[in-house]
Amino acid sequence: RYESTSLITRLFQVSLIIHQLAHQEADIFFALLPLQKKLFQTEDFIAINEKLDDWAKGYELEGAKILLFTDSWQKKDTIPEQHWLDRKAFELIRLERMGLRQFYLGDLSNKEKALMFLPEELPIGSVAICRLGGTPQKPTALLLFKSRDTDRFHNDQDTTFLRHLVDIVELHLGRWI
Repeated sequence: RYESTSLITRLFQVSLIIHQLAHQEADIFFALLPLQKKLFQTEDFIAINEKLDDWAKGYELEGAKILLFTDSWQKKDTIPEQHWLDRKAFELIRLERMGLRQFYLGDLSNKEKALMFLPEELPIGSVAICRLGGTPQKPTALLLFKSRDTDRFHNDQDTTFLRHLVDIVELHLGRWI
């Protein structure tokens, strides 16, 4: 019964976000609608990452993935090690790049890239780092987008699209883990 109530609540929250988005920003709504459908239909964390990655590649990016903070989630063997991130290791990036902001768009040093990406995911020119859940000082996860183009992501960009995307991903995150 609790699971069905929780699912109904989540569906209601998603429908409110989608309705608001459709009403205010139709172009973003139509870009996110296919992804929202895929995310809703998938319950496996790895499959979700694959869907996000494929979706990002459709926007001419190198890919996307979710990283989970080890102190926020109970580790599961079904989630590969490359999707787990130590908060202490990330703290310097958070302080220097993000501060209290929800997003960082721009370049990273090679050391920072090595912390968040596997060697086979390199080279990376620029990234979008999106804080998921928690507080600005202690998010529960990160949503990362990567591009080989060093100018693709930069701090002057509008983050409206990312804000809506984060809202949708956050609604599903607990269900996937």
